[in-house]
Amino acid sequence: MRHLYLKAMVSGMLVSIAPAIIVTALSSWYPATESENLALIREILSAENYGFMQYFMLLSIVFVSPILEEVIFRGILWDVMKKFFTEKNVFILNSLLFAAVHIDFLHVLGLIPASFLFGWFRYKTGSIKASLLCHMGNNLVACLLTIY
Repeated sequence: MRHLYLKAMVSGMLVSIAPAIIVTALSSWYPATESENLALIREILSAENYGFMQYFMLLSIVFVSPILEEVIFRGILWDVMKKFFTEKNVFILNSLLFAAVHIDFLHVLGLIPASFLFGWFRYKTGSIKASLLCHMGNNLVACLLTIY
């Protein structure tokens, strides 16, 4: 099981790289498509002097947000959806819904691969533990790419 959690963390970190490059390129070519929320996060995290706000933002993005989102989407919502759909359909619908609720087109586009990866870990393990670690790894790399 320990290797599964390591695989989840590493795959979460890797899955964020290509979409981040693509989303960054698209937003630079078509500035009107850039997410205001992502631009604000980039501005906060790129501050020259790190203070409370930057550390709070990192903590929220890397730890708090994945916990809340995984409990809601691949925990509660997954279990409710299983009452109406097959597990495979829950995996697909839940992954699409998770990406879609992030609203901004480029953010949604960039999240689709990660969302399916999070869902795959939930689908294969029956638990949110691996998907949670995958999500945290993804958000960590996304923050690091935003900073540098």
